Amino acid sequence: MTRLSTYCGGGDTGRPLVAGTLRGYRTWRPARRWTRVPEGAIPLTAVTRRHIIWTPMLDACCSPPWIAPRHREASLPADHQAPFAGCRCGIYAWYEPDDTGILHAGVFGTVEASGVILLGDRGFRAERARVIAIVTRNRRVGTACADAGIAVYRHRRDLLHDYPPDDVSTLLGDSTPREPEMEDPGDRR
Repeated sequence: MTRLSTYCGGGDTGRPLVAGTLRGYRTWRPARRWTRVPEGAIPLTAVTRRHIIWTPMLDACCSPPWIAPRHREASLPADHQAPFAGCRCGIYAWYEPDDTGILHAGVFGTVEASGVILLGDRGFRAERARVIAIVTRNRRVGTACADAGIAVYRHRRDLLHDYPPDDVSTLLGDSTPREPEMEDPGDRR
């Protein structure tokens, strides 16, 4: 498990399952200009998996990492549902918008997660996520997202005003102390 996947529900923390949706924040990379964006998709790619092009609603599945881990848990079923405790699979998002600075990628936004959601100390991994709003000045990305019904903002503070963080303190209970937050170099107003 990586530190990132541990923060986002990578281990089995013993937290109960909760029905409902959960708002989270994440970053994406704009798809390269020559990348073929399939019909119904938006020109955003996952930060760590550039081959994953997002749609307005994305369902997670487990795919092997580009670089195989040194030791893979023998107990993981090959066809498990994503997310799965002990695996890195699922759609990642952070509870707090400031945590997205860990993986700055050019486009900031918020998602509404649903289905199975594994809770971590700082973020979560979800079975499904719908892109709610993004911040970008990239015309290609902004136009495609607006056409897909996704709110597009030019300033992060405006998005956060309309989509503030959910209070997850009752879901998390006692959590471990947070590390200092990293500054997001992309949030220059």
